[in-house]
Amino acid sequence: MKVKNILLCIFLFAAGGFIGKKAHKWQEGRARELKVPTLEREFIGIEESPERDVYLFLHSKNHSQAICRSLSTINKQKYSKLHIFYFDENSTDGTWEKALQYIDEQHVPVEFTMHGNRRALKDEAAQIIEAASPETLIISLEGKDWLPHDRVVQLVNHKIAEEKCSLLLGQLSTYPKYELGIASRWIKIKVDQQKWPRAKSFTKVFKAFRASLFQKTPGVDLFDLQDAAVFRRLYEAAKEKTFFSKSVYYVDNRLEPGKKLLFSEGE
Repeated sequence: MKVKNILLCIFLFAAGGFIGKKAHKWQEGRARELKVPTLEREFIGIEESPERDVYLFLHSKNHSQAICRSLSTINKQKYSKLHIFYFDENSTDGTWEKALQYIDEQHVPVEFTMHGNRRALKDEAAQIIEAASPETLIISLEGKDWLPHDRVVQLVNHKIAEEKCSLLLGQLSTYPKYELGIASRWIKIKVDQQKWPRAKSFTKVFKAFRASLFQKTPGVDLFDLQDAAVFRRLYEAAKEKTFFSKSVYYVDNRLEPGKKLLFSEGE
């Protein structure tokens, strides 16, 4: 009996340590996200860059798990010339309804919403960009992902102006493990060598670009920028006017569908 009790105590102690370790690891990761995993030197001169129009396209397809979180981080951006467009690809899990309710209740300044099939969404987004000024900046974000801090859009505007680039590629942080994505320097070496892996982990980086770049690449699906062929077309159109930033520009949510976020959706 004593042996069983001793073994039980050892098991409970080990389990408690494991759970505590997991909780501590999550708290550390969450703290890193809240501390803005961005290189401070990239903020130098950010206030001096004149604001230009930024079109942010949010695209969802069965992302009810995190759509409110995504909208919340977009709504918190400190940027006066941000234009938000929301497209839902025939979600069947209530994403569309949940998003519209959140937009209404939280007064998210979304200028355009659309619910439909992929082709219709793609064509509508293309028309919006075609009608935009060539200097307008374009950002596309999936409804399952979110922005890590309130100055992402401001930083995009600043870096593209400072580096005089057409295409900005940035780092990501995964959730819930808070791991960094593939190094942009490695990507640059690969594309310069004309080695284009098909794996989406290769192209899963943040992308922001001038509308003029999109206008030079007709037929590109704005909502499939992770596709290697699409990424290659944008990269080759930009050529030397591509800048690789080591700062984190978005959080890539890798939590399994159906599981709840470890914090409030609208936090």
